[in-house]
Amino acid sequence: ATFALMLAANYPEVIKGCAVVDIICDMQAFVDFRGEQIKEMYLYYFGCTEEQLPDELAKRSPKYFYETIKAPVLLFCYTDTPVVPNEQSEELKALLDGNGCDTELEYLSPVNSDFNGTAFMKLIPWIKNIADNRK
Repeated sequence: ATFALMLAANYPEVIKGCAVVDIICDMQAFVDFRGEQIKEMYLYYFGCTEEQLPDELAKRSPKYFYETIKAPVLLFCYTDTPVVPNEQSEELKALLDGNGCDTELEYLSPVNSDFNGTAFMKLIPWIKNIADNRK
């Protein structure tokens, strides 16, 4: 999801909308929330030292590049899950809204929603609207 937002920020002439699920707005806060196992995963994934990790996380945190996102953003946020706190999606929506970005936040039940149901039915007209506005 973060990579999709990075693409939207860096290639606005190509990316005209971005829909993401359970976005991590502040990766350092996410690492702090999830603990040592996630920290170790990111150290391995980024190939960096512990001292370099905060900078690597910041580079990939929408909290620090949201101003460059101009495309509409649809955020899906699963409620009541221990994986990504809802506050991450809510913080990003507030930042994007404050920057004048067309942003929607849809809450999904982890039990009753999937991309064959509620989310999918929201996503299709959202994509169609973006496609119609490109013409």
